[in-house]
Order: sequence, then C-alpha cells, then structure tokens
Amino acid sequence: MSHDTSRQTPRTIPSEPAGPFSATAGLSSTVALVADVVAVLVFTLIGSFSHNGSDGFSIGGWLQTSWPFILGLAVGWALLYTGKLRRAPGTGVLLLGSTWFIGIIVRSLVNMSLAWGFVITSLIFLGIVMIGWRVVASLVTQRARS
Repeated sequence: MSHDTSRQTPRTIPSEPAGPFSATAGLSSTVALVADVVAVLVFTLIGSFSHNGSDGFSIGGWLQTSWPFILGLAVGWALLYTGKLRRAPGTGVLLLGSTWFIGIIVRSLVNMSLAWGFVITSLIFLGIVMIGWRVVASLVTQRARS
C-alpha cells in the first residue's frame, strides 16, 4: 500500500521556531553575543569608575565585578542554544533576566553582601543597554529591508 504524501504540509525545521523573528534575527549570533558582552562590560566599567574614580580603577577590579554578570549572560545564551528560542521574540528579555539575576546572586554570594541600590540600578542600566541595542538593531534591519 502506497502512502500519498502530496497533500501533507511541509514540516518545519525543528531548530527554527515558527512565528515572528526576534529583533536580532537580521544579525549573526556572534554579533548579538558580542553586543551583549560589550553591554555588560560597559555597565561594569561605568560602575567601577563611578565608585572608584580613575585613580582607584583597576582591570582586575573591573573583571572581578564583571564575571558574575558574564556568567549570567553565558547561561542565558546556553539556554537559547539548547532550546528552540534562538530566534524567537523576547530573547533579549530572557538574556537580560539571566544576566541580571545570576549576576546579582553570584556577586552577592561572593561579596557576602547585597546592596539594594545596586540591585535596582543594575536592572535598569542592563535593561536599557541590552534591550536598547536590540531596538536599534531592529529599526536598522527593518529600514534596510524596506
């Protein structure tokens, strides 16, 4: 008995989500990852300068402040690549959440303290830069397509 497949709908590729693409769909994953890392490093660099001034700034201190947030970002990117979320809308929010939450938790465990002002400021700043660059990329990509 033969099986007629001519009327079946084409299967979607399992690794690609259905529906609209994320704001970064027009960019390579490498560019998006680098932009996120730069956003985190700028956040911690500004924080280091605002608290220590240029005289008290050190690369080691900057990296010590940065690594918990870079770890959170890495976890977020790993989640994107192990699931079907890589190009889905809202990935920036997932990356912001993992970067901020894991960064705050790890930093507070390492430093044995938690400053609520830093918790709020870090969420606002990371939100602006991590979502902000995606908004700009989306607008540029849309404009280039039209």
